[in-house]
Parts: sequence; C-alpha cells; structure tokens
Amino acid sequence: KLEPLDLKMLVSLEDLYVGANVNMGFGKQVTCTHCHGSGAYSDRDVVTCPHCRGRGVRTQRQAFFEIQMPCDHCEGKGKIVSRACPVCHGSKQISGQTEVSVWLEKGMKDGSVITLEGEGLEQADVESGDLRLHIATEKHPRFERDGDNLIHVSKLSLRQSLLGAKVVIKHLDGHAVLVERQGITAHGDEHIVAGEGMPTSSGGFGDMIVRFEVDYPSKLTTEQQQVIKTAFVPSRQS
Repeated sequence: KLEPLDLKMLVSLEDLYVGANVNMGFGKQVTCTHCHGSGAYSDRDVVTCPHCRGRGVRTQRQAFFEIQMPCDHCEGKGKIVSRACPVCHGSKQISGQTEVSVWLEKGMKDGSVITLEGEGLEQADVESGDLRLHIATEKHPRFERDGDNLIHVSKLSLRQSLLGAKVVIKHLDGHAVLVERQGITAHGDEHIVAGEGMPTSSGGFGDMIVRFEVDYPSKLTTEQQQVIKTAFVPSRQS
C-alpha cells in the first residue's frame, strides 16, 4: 500500500460551529485514463518479455550452482511494453484533479485529522494510499477562536463607554447575542457571555469573550470641550 497523502484543509469557522458537509478539490497523480495503468499504446502492445520469456526471472550460473533473480528487463513482471502510451508516455500516471466530500463535526479543532481510505496517491499494481486531511480554520472577520471560546472585539463610542451601551452581536449561525453594559466601560474591558462559544466534545459550549475598544474622537469642538470641563469640575472639599 502506498504512503498516505497529507493535505491541509481550510474550513470556515461557521462550518465548524454548526457542523457541515464540505467538498475539497486537489491535484494528484492518478492512473492514466488512456492506458488504464498499463503504460502501453494498446493491449496488443503489452508483450511477453523476450529476455525471460515471460517467466519474470532469469537464471545466473555461479560456480557449481544456479541463482534465479528477477528479470531486470521487465522488472519481474514477464511483460514489457513495445509501444508506449501517447498520453502518459509509459509512466502509467497523469496529473489529475480529484474532489472529496467530508463531514466536519461540530467544534472540531485546528490540527484534527480526517482520514479517507484509498483516496490518496495512486499507482498501477499497488493499493492506493490513504488521504489525511489536516483541519485548519480560515481567518474570520468578526471572531477569533481560543480553544472552546470565541473572542469578539466590539467598538464603543466615547459616549457609550461613559453612559452604557447595548451591543448586538451576530453569531456564527445567525442568531443574535445581546450584551448590555451599565456605567463606565474602559478600553480593554471584557464581558463574558457564558455558553455562546464553540461546541465542545462533551456536548456543551464554551464562552464568548467580548473585548471592548473605545473609539476616542480625534478632536473636540470648543463647545464639546467646554461641556466636558463643566461635567468634570472637581468637587470641592469641605
């Protein structure tokens, strides 16, 4: 049997959240479709080896005994190709495209391996190797995965960071997650929403970690400056 073929399979975070059947196409050497792995122009061009007369072995005499060895002309097969296939030129293989379909379990992690028996490398007269797909997650625009948890960065205005805010986050399967903040939220503060992370192997879910970034204004008008000065007048000590 041939050695396994290892390939990286890029998948979306959405598919890993809900579980999905995905297709993957890739190139590999396959058995020639013209000669079907014989390497010959036609069936008539596969002839008996004239050196071993089809036995696949040759006899070598040494001193008082004889040794039988595989025929080096036909490589022990007893047959040779008199005229090569015009497509693979006798190599028995051509470059081809293959597509496989695999099921992604919910919550699968990067580095997980899916093995498909016999879907790997091909070679005439040899059992095909296995295909091993190594899962790798594509970069997501709104979420970062940390084990079973999901990290989401939410931007707040200066007003929201000071007075409180309601933030609605669209999850990977489309449902809405509401996060409410009361009072002051500092730049870099985090809010944990339990059970809104990735599916786990035990049947539960990790958490969603919402990390806040405050979008400070680049400049203030004179009126805005005056309002802030008034609002933050130090209280007098009695």
